[in-house]
Amino acid sequence: MTPARESIRTALQLLSVVDEDEEPTAKQAQDALKALNKMGHGFKSKGADLRWQTVKLTTPLPIAEEFHEDIEYLLALRLAATYGTQLTPEVATRASRAMRTITAHFKRVPALRPAPGLLQRDRLYGRYDPETDQSSY
Repeated sequence: MTPARESIRTALQLLSVVDEDEEPTAKQAQDALKALNKMGHGFKSKGADLRWQTVKLTTPLPIAEEFHEDIEYLLALRLAATYGTQLTPEVATRASRAMRTITAHFKRVPALRPAPGLLQRDRLYGRYDPETDQSSY
């Protein structure tokens, strides 16, 4: 599994903040780690429950490996303003696609409940049984 440090490094490389053969500074890594954890927990407010657990630089991302690249592109999008960089069109497109992929995959569908008025209906009119075509009071 990919440690958070690697995903952070990749996101900063997508922004051209660090070169391919360069490691992020301690401050860059810590700032990006905070952003990563906020982002991971923030998906819940968008209706996608990743069951994100707060990570440290050395711990693996708490999400299936198939979504790591999506997380890296979304982290790059989130960090772009911090570093005052423009996203390339490719990174912006991939980040947009990543958001759609993650929210679709982890979407929470609320339980269906009948409208309160329908619950009152049985008391007033009885319960209808479609098999017997009868109402019971």
